[in-house]
Amino acid sequence: MSVREFLKRRLGGSRHGRGAALEQGVDALDQLAILGQLDGLRSMEDGWLDGEGRAPAPGLIDWLVRSFEAHYPDEAEPPFLYPTVEGGVQAEWSVGGHEVSLRFPPDHQTGEWHDLALDTDEEETRELDLAEGRDWEWLAARVVALSQPA
Repeated sequence: MSVREFLKRRLGGSRHGRGAALEQGVDALDQLAILGQLDGLRSMEDGWLDGEGRAPAPGLIDWLVRSFEAHYPDEAEPPFLYPTVEGGVQAEWSVGGHEVSLRFPPDHQTGEWHDLALDTDEEETRELDLAEGRDWEWLAARVVALSQPA
């Protein structure tokens, strides 16, 4: 079962709709601001996925909060944030005909970028060093660029 399927089942919602609280379902998860989504991940416990799955560490969540606040511009499309089975966090965007994910591992200030262009099936992958601002700037610029009409 995927993380998204688990959250749908656990929270009783779909990915379509509007909401203002995590408890209202996955549709609410989609609409929360980045910081609200990260705050929601704080309440997770180990075993969240059918007895498996590590909860994201508080230190990872704290670092992501500080990093998004410092480096992610308001004009960039906010990602949807999900826990990973390994205890990390995955950010996902559906922008401009692209499906993009960025996996934050639990123990490093890095990110694994993956961009799939839906019309051409071209893929772009990149390891980001997110301990400093330069790769955060690249990330934000890339999300903004992908969001622009072709």
